[in-house]
Amino acid sequence: MIDWLCQGEPLNVLDAGCGKGEAALTFAAQGCRVAGVDLNADKLNEAQQLIGQTAHARQVSLRQDDMV
Repeated sequence: MIDWLCQGEPLNVLDAGCGKGEAALTFAAQGCRVAGVDLNADKLNEAQQLIGQTAHARQVSLRQDDMV
């Protein structure tokens, strides 16, 4: 499904409750630009480490915030 969504122009994706960043990384690997938001600083640190080790780090921005 992600392959189908990311066809053509790059999409801007909001990953609300991004946790460890697996979904954000999956979308970024398909060419999307991703904004990941999570309240848990520990999960965001894990996401930053995971995503930072890939070629897609520039496509993902992470932010600690409440989605309410």
